[in-house]
Amino acid sequence: MEVIFAIFYLSGIIKSFLIFYKIPFIVDFTLFAAFLVIIAVFIEFKNKKIPIVFNKNNLLAFVFLLIFYLWMIISLIWTPSNNYSFKKVFFFLPNIISFGFPLIYKRFDIAKFFRIISIALIIVSIVFLKIYLDYSADKISRAYYQPILGLYLTCSSLMGINILVILGAKKKVFKNLFISSFVVTLSIILMFLLGARGPLIFVLLLLIPLLFIKFFKLSYFKILLSSDFRKVLFSGFTILFFLTFSLIFENEVKVLLDRSAYRLGLLLPLPESETNSLQKQAGSEGSAMGKSVDLRVDQLRFSTNLLKQNKLESIYGFGIGSFGLLYYAKDFRSYPHNIFLEIWIELGLIGLILFLIFLYFIFTKNLNGVNYINILVLMYIILNVLKSSSFIDIRIFMAVFAFYMLDSNDKYLNKNENNIILKTS
Repeated sequence: MEVIFAIFYLSGIIKSFLIFYKIPFIVDFTLFAAFLVIIAVFIEFKNKKIPIVFNKNNLLAFVFLLIFYLWMIISLIWTPSNNYSFKKVFFFLPNIISFGFPLIYKRFDIAKFFRIISIALIIVSIVFLKIYLDYSADKISRAYYQPILGLYLTCSSLMGINILVILGAKKKVFKNLFISSFVVTLSIILMFLLGARGPLIFVLLLLIPLLFIKFFKLSYFKILLSSDFRKVLFSGFTILFFLTFSLIFENEVKVLLDRSAYRLGLLLPLPESETNSLQKQAGSEGSAMGKSVDLRVDQLRFSTNLLKQNKLESIYGFGIGSFGLLYYAKDFRSYPHNIFLEIWIELGLIGLILFLIFLYFIFTKNLNGVNYINILVLMYIILNVLKSSSFIDIRIFMAVFAFYMLDSNDKYLNKNENNIILKTS
């Protein structure tokens, strides 16, 4: 079951590779993977007659997610979008499946799932970097690489979750300490090489409180020399391996490092001469990277002004899928790179309040009772959706929200207290 859900979790990445390598697929791969999850759950319950157990907190969160989706459907009545709005409503369904499945399937093995995802993402990221090097060297047919270039952000965002889960888990994700240290260290290195600024900065910032708590708790101090010292030692071996690899493939690694340094440099107030120097090293892609920041700032300014000037619409929203028409005057996929702002514009304060209530039931769910998914992982997700993604593209984050609720419920709550049990026949 964990393997099937991992395919669904990574379906966006798999879909990009299918398009890039021109492998025909009859339907959208994410929808296909969602269908596999539904079928797997049906077979599981049919064969083993497992009772569906909902804790009241979990049930309320799921109910408010459905109410939020219902409001989205209702907004089809007044949205100016006649085309993309229906697609957006339809493609939100995988988010509901992603959140609901772990809550229903109580025997879901979170550790096994993240072992699969961690290894898969490392392999995918290495393949992507090889493709990017080919893209950098190919000055003629660059359009060929467009379907896959956006994966740098997806891979980096997901590896950030993996790092925080593995380091913050009270129960071990990887039983072998060397493998655990190797995966975390290599993931951080790959995040830097991928060049996604937000996820890298967020994960490094959140590692500070995580490591502070972990190293200074008395319960951890007792095993510092025996366990954490070995983690540092194993991480050192991984870094040494990377440095050796860098010497062998010096030119290739330099291209990736220059690109990452330039992207990070855009966030710093560097003198113009230094910025131009970094841009030359990063190559022709450099100019487009600064534009992404400028675009997001402009969209933020446009969105806030729109809400101020249209007070009535700010209450019930302009309608699902309307942002593209409002900003570009085109009925197509577009969003302000902040899901809360996107919800406010398209679904109004009503939609925003419904979504915030949904989040409330997640963040208030037994915060002290976690084995794998801690509050810092949720904070990392919130930071990411404040600067990237549309709210129809958050199925991965929805899954992690569900893991958080499932894990805390299993560890600290009485399994029969405040539970609603639905028997399957």
